[in-house]
Amino acid sequence: MVSLQKKYWFTVLFCTLAIYATIPIARPIGAFLRKMGILSLLVNLSTLTFFMIFLLFLAQKRIRNFWPYLLTFLWIFIYSAVLRAIHIPEEKIHFVEYSILSSLIFRALRFDHPESTSYLFALMLTGLLGWIDEGIQYLTPGRYYDLRDVAFNFYGGILGLFVLFILNQNYGENRGRNSRNP
Repeated sequence: MVSLQKKYWFTVLFCTLAIYATIPIARPIGAFLRKMGILSLLVNLSTLTFFMIFLLFLAQKRIRNFWPYLLTFLWIFIYSAVLRAIHIPEEKIHFVEYSILSSLIFRALRFDHPESTSYLFALMLTGLLGWIDEGIQYLTPGRYYDLRDVAFNFYGGILGLFVLFILNQNYGENRGRNSRNP
């Protein structure tokens, strides 16, 4: 039987490969959707859906403490501000992808490391994978390396870990459990 930790690492690998596999086709797909006039709409709807799913999760937990909600709205505000700074709609998807990827990496690391170390290692690995992403783009015809994109990938990772921090601190996900257990 495959352990849960191996499943998390497999998911990290799968997501990373999926991100990298879209590099050669992302621009043509984006150009097609832009030509149809629906690219920005689809990207914004995807982002809104991401936020709505998280807010529904909050509502389902029925938390009476206001801090998780305040932190969540702070997260949404920061997330929205960074997304507004990204002018190419396709790059906004990377922001969401790296938020999810950092969360998955954290979950895999929690089996072997304390929570604080897992956050740090997850952020470092997410940053490295985002930098590799840009390196692959540099080698891909029609794409280019942009240090700003590396930063956006990294910021996406930070916000993904921020969400996990909110969940772990306020929803009792790890309460009463060994700190080395995810």
